[in-house]
Amino acid sequence: MNLARKLSYYRKEAGFSQIDVVAELDISKQVIFDWETGQAQPDRLNLVLLSHLYGVPLQELVKENEPIEAPINLHRMELLEKKKSQKKLFSSNVVKHIVTLAIMLTLAGIGIRAAREIGSTLILILSLAFSFLATYILYDKFPE
Repeated sequence: MNLARKLSYYRKEAGFSQIDVVAELDISKQVIFDWETGQAQPDRLNLVLLSHLYGVPLQELVKENEPIEAPINLHRMELLEKKKSQKKLFSSNVVKHIVTLAIMLTLAGIGIRAAREIGSTLILILSLAFSFLATYILYDKFPE
């Protein structure tokens, strides 16, 4: 089996779409298409990255006319689990940042309103400092 067919096969076996590989390697979709259709070949660095991404030994990718075996690969499973956990972590961090920002702005708004009513710059400065401090403390209390 040639390199192009192996790249396509192992990508699918690892559970990746072409878009996933594009995101992981920071290359264009056209490049992946060209590699998998035999119109171009990846350079050495990208071959190494692909072998790690797909959980396949580099030698397996570059051997010509070798039959493909589909062994259960623990590395592939770990990569898929890592990918899923990164998506969850990203979404939880977005929520964490939005909630933290909302709390900070609310506390700052309350302090500004109080400072206007009293007419004190000191209260304004203290309320802003308190809002930043409270936000920092709350930010650390959020679960990851």
